Amino acid sequence: MDSIRLVAEGLAALLALFFICNIWQKKKREARGRLPEPGGRWPI
Repeated sequence: MDSIRLVAEGLAALLALFFICNIWQKKKREARGRLPEPGGRWPI
């Protein structure tokens, strides 16, 4: 039974990572047209 929980937790972590990457890519695309902030940091 523990292995099923481990698999479920692993899948949940992968899904969370996938969503974070998707949101990150969208924000990076929107920010591409802007100039970097002072200090060299890109707006995230």
